[in-house]
Amino acid sequence: MVDHNYARILLALLMSQLSSDLTAGGLSTAILNMVQSVSIDVSFCHGQSYDGASAMSGRLHDVQTIIRQSRPLALYTHCDSHCLNLTLGKVCSVPVIRNMLGAVNELHNFFSHSAQRIRLLHETVEELQEDDVIPTSRRKRLTHLCETRWVERHESLLAVVQLFPAVLRCLETMQPLQELTHCC
Repeated sequence: MVDHNYARILLALLMSQLSSDLTAGGLSTAILNMVQSVSIDVSFCHGQSYDGASAMSGRLHDVQTIIRQSRPLALYTHCDSHCLNLTLGKVCSVPVIRNMLGAVNELHNFFSHSAQRIRLLHETVEELQEDDVIPTSRRKRLTHLCETRWVERHESLLAVVQLFPAVLRCLETMQPLQELTHCC
């Protein structure tokens, strides 16, 4: 299993080591230097994974080829997370899915752009959790729907599903208030 915090630290370290040379040669040198600088024995490298950028994963003069010249066991595979994100991005163009994600985004925007609505949702969530209508969790608000990362979209969808009874109650509570403000 991948330790994502460790991977983020390594990526941050790599980014700090990069020079302005963003060629395959410069990137592969920076990667190998960074790995060695944190005392990782590169001889144990048995794999490498990048997105589909030609400088990283092309066929002839790319990062993975250059690294494999010195580490032939470091087989390249296209980043599964990147592939999944690209696939899910395509799926999101299907009208029914696109519309549903738009509704989730609008719900988040509606509640997050008003301190009163944020407070009402928070209080309603706590009340429904006390009454065991919705499960007790730390989640008290809807989360932003990220345009590029499916994992974060998933979190937004989970928030709507988990908090839906509270969202519905808030909207029902606000409806009479809205009617009163428009009648005069």
